[in-house]
Amino acid sequence: MKKLLQNDFKQLESFSSLINDSNSYYFIPPRFEEIDMTELETLGDIHQENTITLFSSGSTGLPKKIVLSKKKLHLNTSLSIKPFNLTKESRVLVIASPWHVAGFTWALAAEQIGATFQTIIPYVEKLTEIPLLIETFQPTHVFTVPGALRSFYKVDWFCDEIITGGATLVPDDYQILMNKCTILTQAYGQTEAGGLISFLRKSVQEFTDKDSGNCGILPNEFKLEFRGEQNEIWLKSPTTISETFYFTGDVGFIDEIAELHVTGRVNQGGGNCNSLTGITMVAHK
Repeated sequence: MKKLLQNDFKQLESFSSLINDSNSYYFIPPRFEEIDMTELETLGDIHQENTITLFSSGSTGLPKKIVLSKKKLHLNTSLSIKPFNLTKESRVLVIASPWHVAGFTWALAAEQIGATFQTIIPYVEKLTEIPLLIETFQPTHVFTVPGALRSFYKVDWFCDEIITGGATLVPDDYQILMNKCTILTQAYGQTEAGGLISFLRKSVQEFTDKDSGNCGILPNEFKLEFRGEQNEIWLKSPTTISETFYFTGDVGFIDEIAELHVTGRVNQGGGNCNSLTGITMVAHK
Protein backbone atom coordinates (compact mmCIF):
# COMPACT_ATOMS: atom_id res chain seq x y z
CA MET A 1 0.00 0.00 0.00
CA LYS A 2 1.34 3.41 -0.98
CA LYS A 3 0.79 6.35 1.35
CA LEU A 4 -0.02 9.74 -0.16
CA LEU A 5 1.26 12.61 1.98
CA GLN A 6 0.85 16.38 1.82
CA ASN A 7 3.54 16.92 -0.83
CA ASP A 8 1.96 14.20 -2.93
CA PHE A 9 -1.33 16.13 -2.93
CA LYS A 10 0.45 19.20 -4.29
CA GLN A 11 2.11 17.18 -7.06
CA LEU A 12 -0.86 14.95 -7.90
CA GLU A 13 -1.73 15.61 -11.53
CA SER A 14 -3.59 12.44 -12.49
CA PHE A 15 -6.35 11.04 -10.31
CA SER A 16 -7.02 8.41 -12.98
CA SER A 17 -3.55 6.95 -12.49
CA LEU A 18 -4.47 6.09 -8.90
CA ILE A 19 -7.54 4.20 -10.09
CA ASN A 20 -5.93 2.46 -13.06
CA ASP A 21 -2.69 1.08 -11.59
CA SER A 22 -2.36 -2.04 -9.41
CA ASN A 23 -1.38 -0.29 -6.17
CA SER A 24 -3.53 0.37 -3.14
CA TYR A 25 -3.36 3.89 -1.70
CA TYR A 26 -3.79 5.36 1.76
CA PHE A 27 -4.39 9.12 1.85
CA ILE A 28 -2.85 10.91 4.85
CA PRO A 29 -4.49 14.33 5.37
CA PRO A 30 -2.07 17.18 6.18
CA ARG A 31 -1.30 17.70 9.87
CA PHE A 32 -2.73 14.32 10.83
CA GLU A 33 0.57 13.63 12.55
CA GLU A 34 -1.02 15.33 15.55
CA ILE A 35 -3.64 12.59 15.74
CA ASP A 36 -3.13 9.01 16.90
CA MET A 37 -4.27 7.20 13.77
CA THR A 38 -5.05 4.07 15.77
CA GLU A 39 -7.86 6.03 17.44
CA LEU A 40 -9.69 6.37 14.14
CA GLU A 41 -12.27 3.75 13.28
CA THR A 42 -11.57 1.82 10.07
CA LEU A 43 -14.40 0.67 7.82
CA GLY A 44 -13.44 -2.03 5.35
CA ASP A 45 -10.40 -4.26 4.88
CA ILE A 46 -7.34 -2.03 4.88
CA HIS A 47 -5.22 -4.92 3.54
CA GLN A 48 -7.45 -5.57 0.54
CA GLU A 49 -5.81 -5.03 -2.84
CA ASN A 50 -6.86 -2.41 -5.41
CA THR A 51 -8.32 -0.06 -2.83
CA ILE A 52 -8.05 3.59 -1.87
CA THR A 53 -8.43 4.58 1.78
CA LEU A 54 -10.11 7.96 2.16
CA PHE A 55 -11.58 9.73 5.17
CA SER A 56 -15.12 10.54 6.23
CA SER A 57 -16.19 14.05 7.16
CA GLY A 58 -15.84 13.63 10.91
CA SER A 59 -19.34 15.01 11.36
CA THR A 60 -19.93 13.01 14.55
CA GLY A 61 -16.39 13.13 15.98
CA LEU A 62 -13.05 12.07 14.54
CA PRO A 63 -13.09 11.08 10.87
CA LYS A 64 -13.24 7.42 9.92
CA LYS A 65 -10.75 5.70 7.63
CA ILE A 66 -12.86 4.17 4.88
CA VAL A 67 -11.43 1.57 2.53
CA LEU A 68 -13.06 1.82 -0.90
CA SER A 69 -12.47 -0.49 -3.83
CA LYS A 70 -11.15 1.18 -6.96
CA LYS A 71 -13.89 -0.55 -8.95
CA LYS A 72 -16.64 1.09 -6.89
CA LEU A 73 -14.94 4.50 -6.92
CA HIS A 74 -14.69 4.27 -10.69
CA LEU A 75 -18.38 3.33 -10.92
CA ASN A 76 -19.39 6.24 -8.69
CA THR A 77 -17.34 8.58 -10.83
CA SER A 78 -19.09 7.33 -13.97
CA LEU A 79 -22.47 7.85 -12.29
CA SER A 80 -21.47 11.42 -11.34
CA ILE A 81 -20.57 12.77 -14.78
CA LYS A 82 -24.10 13.15 -16.17
CA PRO A 83 -25.77 14.62 -13.01
CA PHE A 84 -23.08 17.32 -12.89
CA ASN A 85 -23.39 18.09 -16.62
CA LEU A 86 -19.69 17.50 -17.26
CA THR A 87 -18.32 17.34 -20.79
CA LYS A 88 -14.86 17.53 -22.30
CA GLU A 89 -15.51 21.23 -22.94
CA SER A 90 -16.07 21.91 -19.24
CA ARG A 91 -13.58 23.88 -17.17
CA VAL A 92 -13.77 22.55 -13.63
CA LEU A 93 -12.53 24.08 -10.39
CA VAL A 94 -12.64 21.68 -7.43
CA ILE A 95 -12.35 23.42 -4.06
CA ALA A 96 -12.27 20.34 -1.84
CA SER A 97 -9.84 18.01 -0.13
CA PRO A 98 -8.60 15.05 -2.22
CA TRP A 99 -8.46 12.78 0.84
CA HIS A 100 -12.27 13.00 1.06
CA VAL A 101 -14.47 11.15 -1.42
CA ALA A 102 -16.11 14.35 -2.69
CA GLY A 103 -12.88 16.10 -3.63
CA PHE A 104 -11.43 12.89 -5.02
CA THR A 105 -14.35 11.83 -7.22
CA TRP A 106 -15.19 15.36 -8.40
CA ALA A 107 -11.65 15.75 -9.75
CA LEU A 108 -11.63 12.19 -11.10
CA ALA A 109 -14.91 12.77 -12.94
CA ALA A 110 -13.57 15.93 -14.58
CA GLU A 111 -10.38 14.17 -15.60
CA GLN A 112 -12.10 11.08 -16.96
CA ILE A 113 -14.51 13.05 -19.15
CA GLY A 114 -11.53 14.96 -20.56
CA ALA A 115 -12.40 18.35 -19.02
CA THR A 116 -9.80 20.93 -18.04
CA PHE A 117 -9.68 21.07 -14.25
CA GLN A 118 -7.86 22.49 -11.27
CA THR A 119 -8.07 21.47 -7.63
CA ILE A 120 -7.41 23.55 -4.55
CA ILE A 121 -7.44 22.33 -0.93
CA PRO A 122 -9.67 24.71 1.08
CA TYR A 123 -7.17 25.94 3.62
CA VAL A 124 -8.52 29.01 5.37
CA GLU A 125 -5.63 31.16 4.19
CA LYS A 126 -6.22 30.11 0.56
CA LEU A 127 -9.92 30.91 0.36
CA THR A 128 -9.36 34.64 -0.21
CA GLU A 129 -7.41 33.78 -3.38
CA ILE A 130 -10.29 31.92 -5.00
CA PRO A 131 -12.09 34.90 -6.65
CA LEU A 132 -8.89 35.78 -8.53
CA LEU A 133 -8.43 32.12 -9.46
CA ILE A 134 -11.99 32.04 -10.84
CA GLU A 135 -11.30 35.21 -12.82
CA THR A 136 -8.13 33.80 -14.40
CA PHE A 137 -9.19 30.16 -14.83
CA GLN A 138 -12.78 31.00 -15.87
CA PRO A 139 -14.38 27.72 -14.80
CA THR A 140 -17.74 26.58 -16.10
CA HIS A 141 -18.19 24.45 -12.96
CA VAL A 142 -17.18 25.18 -9.36
CA PHE A 143 -17.39 22.22 -6.95
CA THR A 144 -17.17 23.02 -3.25
CA VAL A 145 -18.88 22.88 0.15
CA PRO A 146 -21.02 25.59 1.78
CA GLY A 147 -18.45 26.43 4.47
CA ALA A 148 -15.83 27.25 1.86
CA LEU A 149 -18.28 28.86 -0.57
CA ARG A 150 -19.55 31.33 2.03
CA SER A 151 -16.04 32.61 2.63
CA PHE A 152 -15.71 34.03 -0.89
CA TYR A 153 -19.15 34.18 -2.53
CA LYS A 154 -19.82 37.82 -1.65
CA VAL A 155 -16.95 38.94 -3.91
CA ASP A 156 -17.65 39.69 -7.59
CA TRP A 157 -17.29 36.58 -9.77
CA PHE A 158 -19.48 34.29 -11.91
CA CYS A 159 -19.52 30.77 -13.36
CA ASP A 160 -22.13 28.70 -15.20
CA GLU A 161 -22.66 26.04 -12.54
CA ILE A 162 -21.99 25.65 -8.82
CA ILE A 163 -22.12 22.20 -7.24
CA THR A 164 -22.12 21.94 -3.45
CA GLY A 165 -21.97 19.01 -1.08
CA GLY A 166 -21.97 19.29 2.67
CA ALA A 167 -24.48 20.74 5.06
CA THR A 168 -27.27 21.95 2.82
CA LEU A 169 -27.49 25.54 1.66
CA VAL A 170 -29.99 27.92 3.29
CA PRO A 171 -32.27 30.61 1.80
CA ASP A 172 -29.74 33.41 2.38
CA ASP A 173 -27.24 31.43 0.29
CA TYR A 174 -29.70 31.10 -2.58
CA GLN A 175 -30.21 34.86 -2.69
CA ILE A 176 -26.48 35.54 -2.96
CA LEU A 177 -25.86 32.75 -5.48
CA MET A 178 -28.41 34.18 -7.89
CA ASN A 179 -25.65 36.58 -8.90
CA LYS A 180 -22.93 33.92 -9.00
CA CYS A 181 -24.20 31.19 -11.32
CA THR A 182 -26.94 30.05 -13.67
CA ILE A 183 -27.34 26.45 -12.46
CA LEU A 184 -27.03 25.26 -8.86
CA THR A 185 -26.71 21.63 -7.73
CA GLN A 186 -27.03 20.37 -4.17
CA ALA A 187 -25.34 16.97 -3.95
CA TYR A 188 -25.91 14.45 -1.17
CA GLY A 189 -23.29 11.78 -0.63
CA GLN A 190 -21.13 9.83 1.78
CA THR A 191 -17.70 8.29 1.79
CA GLU A 192 -19.27 4.99 2.85
CA ALA A 193 -21.35 5.15 -0.33
CA GLY A 194 -18.30 5.79 -2.49
CA GLY A 195 -19.50 9.33 -3.21
CA LEU A 196 -22.69 10.66 -4.76
CA ILE A 197 -26.08 9.39 -3.53
CA SER A 198 -28.59 11.95 -4.84
CA PHE A 199 -28.68 15.43 -6.33
CA LEU A 200 -30.91 18.45 -6.88
CA ARG A 201 -29.96 20.38 -10.04
CA LYS A 202 -31.94 23.32 -11.42
CA SER A 203 -31.79 27.01 -12.24
CA VAL A 204 -30.56 28.97 -9.26
CA GLN A 205 -33.60 31.23 -9.72
CA GLU A 206 -35.89 28.28 -8.94
CA PHE A 207 -34.48 27.53 -5.48
CA THR A 208 -36.78 28.42 -2.59
CA ASP A 209 -36.82 28.14 1.19
CA LYS A 210 -38.23 24.62 0.81
CA ASP A 211 -35.03 23.44 -0.86
CA SER A 212 -32.95 23.81 2.28
CA GLY A 213 -32.43 20.14 3.12
CA ASN A 214 -33.67 18.95 -0.27
CA CYS A 215 -31.20 16.43 -1.68
CA GLY A 216 -33.15 15.78 -4.85
CA ILE A 217 -33.52 12.51 -6.74
CA LEU A 218 -31.69 9.20 -6.48
CA PRO A 219 -30.45 7.31 -9.54
CA ASN A 220 -32.28 4.02 -10.14
CA GLU A 221 -29.29 2.06 -8.87
CA PHE A 222 -29.71 3.46 -5.35
CA LYS A 223 -32.30 2.16 -2.89
CA LEU A 224 -33.49 3.79 0.34
CA GLU A 225 -35.42 2.52 3.33
CA PHE A 226 -36.78 4.61 6.19
CA ARG A 227 -36.72 2.87 9.57
CA GLY A 228 -37.80 3.63 13.10
CA GLU A 229 -39.77 6.48 14.59
CA GLN A 230 -37.21 9.06 13.39
CA ASN A 231 -37.29 7.93 9.74
CA GLU A 232 -33.66 6.80 9.73
CA ILE A 233 -32.23 6.71 6.21
CA TRP A 234 -30.80 3.31 5.22
CA LEU A 235 -29.02 2.99 1.87
CA LYS A 236 -28.10 0.24 -0.54
CA SER A 237 -26.26 0.91 -3.78
CA PRO A 238 -23.68 -0.64 -6.12
CA THR A 239 -21.06 1.83 -4.82
CA THR A 240 -21.33 1.30 -1.04
CA ILE A 241 -18.68 -0.63 0.87
CA SER A 242 -21.51 -2.66 2.37
CA GLU A 243 -23.30 -5.24 0.23
CA THR A 244 -26.49 -4.73 2.21
CA PHE A 245 -28.45 -1.73 3.50
CA TYR A 246 -26.48 0.43 5.93
CA PHE A 247 -27.52 3.26 8.20
CA THR A 248 -26.38 6.62 6.87
CA GLY A 249 -26.67 8.43 10.20
CA ASP A 250 -29.25 10.77 8.68
CA VAL A 251 -33.01 11.06 9.06
CA GLY A 252 -35.48 12.40 6.53
CA PHE A 253 -38.28 11.62 4.09
CA ILE A 254 -39.23 11.35 0.42
CA ASP A 255 -41.70 14.00 -0.76
CA GLU A 256 -44.60 13.68 -3.21
CA ILE A 257 -42.35 14.20 -6.25
CA ALA A 258 -39.79 11.59 -5.09
CA GLU A 259 -37.14 14.02 -3.85
CA LEU A 260 -35.14 13.13 -0.75
CA HIS A 261 -35.12 15.56 2.17
CA VAL A 262 -32.56 15.20 4.98
CA THR A 263 -33.98 16.77 8.13
CA GLY A 264 -31.32 15.89 10.69
CA ARG A 265 -28.88 13.36 12.06
CA VAL A 266 -28.76 10.64 14.66
CA ASN A 267 -25.68 10.76 16.87
CA GLN A 268 -24.05 7.67 15.44
CA GLY A 269 -22.86 6.26 12.15
CA GLY A 270 -21.72 8.22 9.15
CA GLY A 271 -23.72 10.78 7.32
CA ASN A 272 -24.01 14.35 6.17
CA CYS A 273 -24.13 15.62 2.62
CA ASN A 274 -20.53 15.15 1.47
CA SER A 275 -19.52 17.33 4.40
CA LEU A 276 -15.85 18.29 4.47
CA THR A 277 -16.22 20.60 7.44
CA GLY A 278 -15.34 18.17 10.22
CA ILE A 279 -12.29 16.67 8.59
CA THR A 280 -11.03 20.08 7.48
CA MET A 281 -11.22 21.35 11.05
CA VAL A 282 -9.31 18.33 12.31
CA ALA A 283 -6.71 18.35 9.56
CA HIS A 284 -6.08 22.09 9.64
CA LYS A 285 -6.13 22.84 13.35
